[in-house]
Amino acid sequence: MGVARLGRFPGAAASPEAEAALVVRDDFQGQGVGTALLSLLALLARRMKVETLTASIQADNEALFVLLRSLHLPIQRHTAHGETTISLAVADIPMPKNRA
Repeated sequence: MGVARLGRFPGAAASPEAEAALVVRDDFQGQGVGTALLSLLALLARRMKVETLTASIQADNEALFVLLRSLHLPIQRHTAHGETTISLAVADIPMPKNRA
């Protein structure tokens, strides 16, 4: 249904910033899969002591922007040449339900 990835940049093993990637199969979008994966990424990021997630996405990825707006997440974004780079604070991402 979907996959999420979180990784620090090469040579920055203790960095407070990490790159995140999240993909949800088209026929499962809009069903909470992306929200659940993002929450789990936030849980992992907190355990890794990551404070900021970054991602490079296509500027027309409206599904992701809809998800972020629905969660009322404050993001910073910069678009150039059809690609948008976003960053958001891990502390702003809701934790998965029934998790610490």
